[in-house]
Amino acid sequence: MAYAEHLAEKAKVAIVPAAAFTKLPVRYFRISYAASMEKLKRAVDGLAKVFAEDGSFYD
Repeated sequence: MAYAEHLAEKAKVAIVPAAAFTKLPVRYFRISYAASMEKLKRAVDGLAKVFAEDGSFYD
């Protein structure tokens, strides 16, 4: 959940940890793409920037 909050703050993108949908321990997250192409591109750019700054988000 901490990484979801980190992405919300840094990338301005809301994600949902996949653990919210299963009892199994998972290291994935879900993203809705029900938005305009412009917003999706902005979101992907924001995620890419944060991933590049943070390195692996599994650390």
